[in-house]
Amino acid sequence: MTDHGTDCAALDWRHTGRFCGAAFGLDFANGMFFVALPYLALEFGADSMQLGALTAWRGAAYVLACVPASMLSDRVNRKILLGCSTAGICLAFMAVALTSQFWQLCVLTVLWALVISPLWPSLFSWLGDSHSPGQLRAATGAVNFSWSTGGMFGVLISGWMFGVSKSMPFLCAVVPAILACTLMVRSRCDHGRPKPAKQVQPVVGAKRELASVWLSNVAVCSLLGLMSGVFPELGTKVGVDAAFFGFLMAGLALGRSVVFLLGLRWGRCLHDWRL
Repeated sequence: MTDHGTDCAALDWRHTGRFCGAAFGLDFANGMFFVALPYLALEFGADSMQLGALTAWRGAAYVLACVPASMLSDRVNRKILLGCSTAGICLAFMAVALTSQFWQLCVLTVLWALVISPLWPSLFSWLGDSHSPGQLRAATGAVNFSWSTGGMFGVLISGWMFGVSKSMPFLCAVVPAILACTLMVRSRCDHGRPKPAKQVQPVVGAKRELASVWLSNVAVCSLLGLMSGVFPELGTKVGVDAAFFGFLMAGLALGRSVVFLLGLRWGRCLHDWRL
């Protein structure tokens, strides 16, 4: 197995950079949506229970839709999937900007979760098919760093925009989403069904490590759901407005981006159980 420096040097950055740019733009747009959404719900009179329900419906719709969407990503042209998903996301953003009642926001948030579900499976399947096994680790790390930094900038400006106009973050989020989709649609797409996986000897401790990853994801995503979906109602009582909330979420994204960047260079260290 080659080291990360060799992996990075072997990448065709003009090609990999398209994935990085698309990931940056897509999470820039979604970051703007995440920060402004609970504050728009608060404008409609939502309490913490309703904010929690809104976040739960969004998450449940996304989880259920990701299963068939991930299967489609290996069977349908990924440019079509990305194009349809981005079109749906943009329509959802624009419709949210026109809402006037909480129930409308709930319906559109569920719609957003459904249409975004093919996005990441398609992008990362495409990434895997267009890079060799020796390049994939570095390419995936670069794309992860890109979406994380994109989300960081998105949440940072979204709260400020919301203070200027309630609809501005949702309407402005359409622009980076379209630019990201255009970048990928203009890229080459060598699509093919995945080859059957080769049978390998089971690795001792692999299932235990996989279970720990699942449990970690559940814990982290539960905390993120509480922070991004439910906390804003409490935050308004202690002086945290949309702009400051965006700043706090950007700090979280900055820490995540630093870890991704370190992992891109010293990925083996991230497998240390002590870390």
